[in-house]
Parts: sequence; structure tokens; C-alpha cells
Amino acid sequence: MTRNPFNYHQTRQISLLPEDVDVIVFWTRNSAPLQPHLKLLDDMGYRYYFHYTITGYPRTLETATLHPLKAIERFIRLSEQIGKEKVIWRYDPILLCDLLPVDEHIRLFSKIAGLLAGYTMRVVISFADFYKKT
Repeated sequence: MTRNPFNYHQTRQISLLPEDVDVIVFWTRNSAPLQPHLKLLDDMGYRYYFHYTITGYPRTLETATLHPLKAIERFIRLSEQIGKEKVIWRYDPILLCDLLPVDEHIRLFSKIAGLLAGYTMRVVISFADFYKKT
């Protein structure tokens, strides 16, 4: 059941049967807790892929993420498990600030890209867009 975000009293049922689900997209910075269960999803006929964020930002900006080398190790294991076409690397959001000038982004991006070479077919980037609610 899902609730209409514009009308609290309106709900509807959504089927999660594999034949009714086009694809599941997992957005993560750490796939390890889910990886042991992916065979079950495969056996049930679900299609899925991962958006996997790795930026390597300093701890002052990303306090609760894995160390970048550990994240890269897990990314590689996931890619080997499900295929590089099903794991998309996300280098986002790109934050331009004193801690992360353009040269530092170029260094981080290049290093991570080199380590992920052969384990993904795509990278997605986006720039942080600060507006009233952020």
C-alpha cells in the first residue's frame, strides 16, 4: 500500500510481483548488507541494478560513509557478482568548496575511475544545487 503524498487519506495497492515490476533500482554507498540476498531476487525473476555512490570526500563532509578503498572493494565484489552493466558508479553530488576545489575533484575522480576500470560501464555525475530547502 502506498499513500498519496498530496492526499493523506488516499491509498492504493501496488503489486510487487516480479511480472509487474519493471526494474528495482538500489541507491547505495554500501551494498554489502544486500549482496547475500541478490540470488533470491534473481531466482524470483526480479530485474535490478545499482546506483553506487563513491566520492572519496573528506570525513568532515561524509561522516557516515565507508572509507573509499573499502567502498571500491565492495563495488568490485558487487560487479563481479552481478555484472558490470548492472552497477553504475555515482560521483555525486559534486560540491565545490574550500575543502573540495576543482583540482581535488579531478584527483579524486581520476583515482576512483582508475580503480573501478573494468567493473562498470557508466558513471553519473551531478553538481550540488543549493536552494532554499538545502
